[in-house]
Amino acid sequence: MKRSHALTLLSLVLLAGAGPYTAEMERVYKLDRNEVLKRVPRPYIPERMDWYRAEQKEQAALIPKGPDYMVFFWDEQKGLRNEAMGFGYDKLPVRHVLDSALKLNSYEIEGPDELLSLDVAGDWVVRRDADTAKKLQVLAAVVKGQHGRTVRFERREVPREVIVASGTWNFQPLKGTYNEKWVHLFADQQDKDEGSGGGSGDLTQFLEALGDRTGSRVVDETKGERPKMINWGHHRSSRLSSLPVGPERLEKLKLLLDNVSKQTGLKLEPAQRNTPVWVMTEVKPEA
Repeated sequence: MKRSHALTLLSLVLLAGAGPYTAEMERVYKLDRNEVLKRVPRPYIPERMDWYRAEQKEQAALIPKGPDYMVFFWDEQKGLRNEAMGFGYDKLPVRHVLDSALKLNSYEIEGPDELLSLDVAGDWVVRRDADTAKKLQVLAAVVKGQHGRTVRFERREVPREVIVASGTWNFQPLKGTYNEKWVHLFADQQDKDEGSGGGSGDLTQFLEALGDRTGSRVVDETKGERPKMINWGHHRSSRLSSLPVGPERLEKLKLLLDNVSKQTGLKLEPAQRNTPVWVMTEVKPEA
């Protein structure tokens, strides 16, 4: 779960056979065989709120007006599955669609802030295992339709800061935190509670989460037994992905990596490597 001024929930609720709203939801939200991604714009159909009230009763009691956006996965066997929803999004920037719908980590995407901030508000439906390049083509077409601007996403191998993870996992609980069973990601300050969210998963997923928080891909060179379930907590001071390269970022990154190393037994070091990145650019019309 991620929390900031808005809330994102992972629910993975199957809509098939769920209620009287199901048929209309699937009619509007399903993907055709050749579709990999689509946007369902506002205003939303009434059945969307019926689904929310029926399938997310506790959340609906807390926030009756419903989510500002939702992400659904679609495939022909499992039908429509809710993956995420967000509140507090009058606008939905491109960068958030890249994160919540296309599941790209912060270190996998680059581009001018002005382009990544373009509003593409609405619900999003994605074929999860489809080719990323094809999904990005659809997103570019949505930007063109919404803003009249021609953008493209190009995959490039570029030299970038990475984090090299080596050594063997050896969990050492951090005493005095809000949950001593978790690994805590923080640089210079710890949060008093889990308001910044966190996650759970295996070692690969943990390292991906660390990379997403820092904005640097983690190169996995670890050895030995790989834990299959790790719980971790994000702290506000671990959000380094927006910090520009420089002394301040490097100092905070080293603090964060040192704190994580003490808890995990892993050696975590910044380094320079060539790494694949999707670069968003605007194609200007010829004069």
